[in-house]
Amino acid sequence: MKKPPIFLSSDQVFSGNKGNYSEEDEKDPCNVYGAHKKIIEDYCLQNKNEILIARISKIFGLEKNDNTLLTDWAKKLENDKTLNCAIDQIISPTYVRDLTRAFDISMKKGIRGLYNIASPEVFSRYDLANLLKKRLNIKKGKIIPCSIKDFDFLDSRALNTSLNVNKFLKDTKFKFSSLDDCIDTLI
Repeated sequence: MKKPPIFLSSDQVFSGNKGNYSEEDEKDPCNVYGAHKKIIEDYCLQNKNEILIARISKIFGLEKNDNTLLTDWAKKLENDKTLNCAIDQIISPTYVRDLTRAFDISMKKGIRGLYNIASPEVFSRYDLANLLKKRLNIKKGKIIPCSIKDFDFLDSRALNTSLNVNKFLKDTKFKFSSLDDCIDTLI
């Protein structure tokens, strides 16, 4: 069986007004990045290309100094830094190794079309940082709640881009690592 190419799309194709977005939900990006991803998704879907469109969310690793979300936050907290974390931005943080395993299974099963491929667990950045600090038993550093609007971004950021991954789970029987298991790996 010929393996289709994979286009990595993004949860940023959505406005972020409701969360729990499925593959069927209307795309309405609130930033340029999301608009670009939407254009390519639409092109691939309209031309019925033999492709897997993998709509992903915030990806993290667990390798020391990989500068991804969890390891970066842990390092900053251990160095007694302050994290300003949005309470109003909800994400589906996904372990990078889960993503690669999900792609392997997708290729083996010959999956094509549009799929949300992200962890089914959702967190605000603030709740995620507090969970990490507590589970790693970090006594230093502060986590300050704020709004995503408090950051000086050049364009808008979607608030709740959590993804509904039921279609992918049903079609693949894939099991994502829990965030607790990922933090156990860091411990």
